[in-house]
Amino acid sequence: MRTQLRLLRYVRPHWRALVTILLTMGLATGLEVLRPWPTKLLVDQVLGQQRPPAGLSRLVAALPGPAGVAGLLLWVCASVVVIFLAGSLVSMANTSASVRLGQRMVYDLGADLFLHLQRLSLVFHSRRPVGDTVARVTGDPYCVQLLVTGALLPLLQSAVLLITMFAIMWRLEPTITLLSLGVAPFLMLAIRVFGEPMQNRNRERRELEVRMMSLVQQTLSAIPAVQAFTREELEHARFRDCADDTVAAYERAIAADMWFKLAVGLVTAVGTAAIMWLGAQYVLAGKMSVGSSIPSRIRPRPCSMRPRTRIGCSRSSTRLPTCGTCPRRERRACWDTCATRT
Repeated sequence: MRTQLRLLRYVRPHWRALVTILLTMGLATGLEVLRPWPTKLLVDQVLGQQRPPAGLSRLVAALPGPAGVAGLLLWVCASVVVIFLAGSLVSMANTSASVRLGQRMVYDLGADLFLHLQRLSLVFHSRRPVGDTVARVTGDPYCVQLLVTGALLPLLQSAVLLITMFAIMWRLEPTITLLSLGVAPFLMLAIRVFGEPMQNRNRERRELEVRMMSLVQQTLSAIPAVQAFTREELEHARFRDCADDTVAAYERAIAADMWFKLAVGLVTAVGTAAIMWLGAQYVLAGKMSVGSSIPSRIRPRPCSMRPRTRIGCSRSSTRLPTCGTCPRRERRACWDTCATRT
């Protein structure tokens, strides 16, 4: 956790992109909240012939087009298109700013890690394969992008969206709101159960990828000796064995991910079914309108709750043997120190 907090210093030089992301996140949250309301107005005020709120009636009257229900229907249909276009533009701006922020942080961290590696002693470099070192400089810095734009910012957006939706749902029907909150402990339990296995299997996969890169680098660096001693087939067999292990690790990581998605999807489906049943009972009893039950069934997508499994970035493979010849500061893993600007 301390290392991950130190990584946040790479956000500071790119605060403009961060501000853009936060602004677009706020707009996206507002548009997501507005998305089910055209359907509610269509069901209640247009098809159900219920009296629209006074403010809505004045707004429709001020807009161009026919008056009454026909005008309301026209603008309800138009609002669907407007919300879609606005959401798409906001999403494009958010994606552009996120990519810019993420890539800048990745290469800042990679540059600091590259500088740090150059300052380590020859003893360190003699004990680490060059391929492993290259993988650490070019691959592991992506964890800062995943930490910020793949975990912290989506978590913030999901929290704001949930709070906003629950506030609106509470005004519509408190009981259904409390029922929707009941699924949260089961979602947290799924993250608790599947989070660590997913992290361990993704770390194992990353270690095997690095080992494969090191094998290729060592073989190509010694290609005169490989050809002189006719070791081509042997090196090919070593690569195939490493590739088989990597594929197996990928399959284990994907299996853990699929089981997590199954658990989250099942909890979400059961919660949605319970809300639909209770909402239908209230509609049949006349306690709420058909349109009012629509926003209560709109739930945020659970994909943002997926545990982020690569933030650790495979710390174990960068550790040195604890020998007496290496200074203590160089026995530490490169990854433990790369977040500190040298």
